[in-house]
Amino acid sequence: MHWKHPQSRHKVRSFGFSLIVLLILAACGQAATPPTQVNPTSLPTDTPPTAVPALANSADKALVIWSTGSDVEALSIQAAADLFVQKNPGVLIKVQALPWSDAHTQILEAIAADRGPDLMAGGMSWGIEFGKLGGMIDLQKSYPAVVTEVKQKMLPQLQDSLILDTGEVYALQLDVALMGMFYRTDLLRDLVGMQQAPQNWTELTKVLEKSKTINKKGFAIGWDNAGWISYFTFLYSAGGSLYSDDCSKATINSAAGLQALTYFRDLYTKYQIPTDTSLDIEGGLESGDYLVSYAGTWTVAALEFNRPGLAGKWAVAPLPKSPKGQSVSFLGGRVIGVMEASQNKDLAAEFIRFLYSEEAVAAQSAYAQSANNFYVPPSLPLLSAAKLPSTIEAGFRGLLEQSAGPPKCVGWEESTSDIQKLLQEVVYNNADPQDALDQAAEIMNRNLQP
Repeated sequence: MHWKHPQSRHKVRSFGFSLIVLLILAACGQAATPPTQVNPTSLPTDTPPTAVPALANSADKALVIWSTGSDVEALSIQAAADLFVQKNPGVLIKVQALPWSDAHTQILEAIAADRGPDLMAGGMSWGIEFGKLGGMIDLQKSYPAVVTEVKQKMLPQLQDSLILDTGEVYALQLDVALMGMFYRTDLLRDLVGMQQAPQNWTELTKVLEKSKTINKKGFAIGWDNAGWISYFTFLYSAGGSLYSDDCSKATINSAAGLQALTYFRDLYTKYQIPTDTSLDIEGGLESGDYLVSYAGTWTVAALEFNRPGLAGKWAVAPLPKSPKGQSVSFLGGRVIGVMEASQNKDLAAEFIRFLYSEEAVAAQSAYAQSANNFYVPPSLPLLSAAKLPSTIEAGFRGLLEQSAGPPKCVGWEESTSDIQKLLQEVVYNNADPQDALDQAAEIMNRNLQP
């Protein structure tokens, strides 16, 4: 599972090895982007990536990166790659975009055939998954100095999601997406009498109660509505967790889990927030139907660049605190790691190290903003290097400081679809919350077994 913005999917076709090699050879003759130029080298638009043999013969120091996601995300990496190339004459780096719909399958096919890119950027769980299949190298074993340097900058909670208890590190974080609270500052003030965002679940309930009296929906969840990601934020804010710290057992059915699911259910059943799995959060905020919403941080760019009429009327804040006094935002994003089939592993590892430099973050962020997007680095110390608008940087910083990533426990990926169904039985069909959580724990514990 990728846990990224879902709106970057489009269909691709696979092309043969000869075409990809020609593409790389042609690219070898291109000049690197000058230091003053914002736009990176253009991606090939007519030849999407496919599973190809390792490209050792096309360039002695060539790196191919498969970037799962949009062209903008791939070109943001390319902007950093162009800087790296300038510092390392004779090196070629080509970043190629893969859609979420096909990337996982294409990478698995490449691993099975012992071929493919030098680096893969994809879903947070993919590094561990592909590493255990023998398709990605253990960075801790092969390049401990790189891992040590990156760990000093990377969010500690990301390390909890990516570094196995046995020490293997198959991928490191590339970027992040978080669940944030978006709200209309003017409407909360004028209609509800709140001078700031709801600070806790009680104040969020107050918004919902007031909304019912003025014929507004009031609140909506735009990222995995009625699903495990949205429930995750309530569970962890309540002091709960999906598993024990050592991944020995599921803990989703704890007292905190029940408290979170009961409140989560009430949002839909008692206060009747929208249950649609696809909602127009930006439109709802603009119309005033939603005073508050939970949504992914990509919504910041959507509001900032595409809704000029909302300028000065919205803000993003950490999620409301539970009765326990905690606020935890779900932390997703993409990881990057070195493929076992790469013929240039040393260079690939050095590029990962470079991505955690201020200049690499600045290059990615500059390109993203030029394309009406925002790049959020996986590091609090590096956030200022992204040179974001001050209010947006402050919003991202608040979310990063109070966030948690998905578990690294064995079997979690296999469990998610069943957990999703059980949660939705509670929301849609009034199933008993404790029974649903007990069933979820049973499934998760069963999948923990080797």
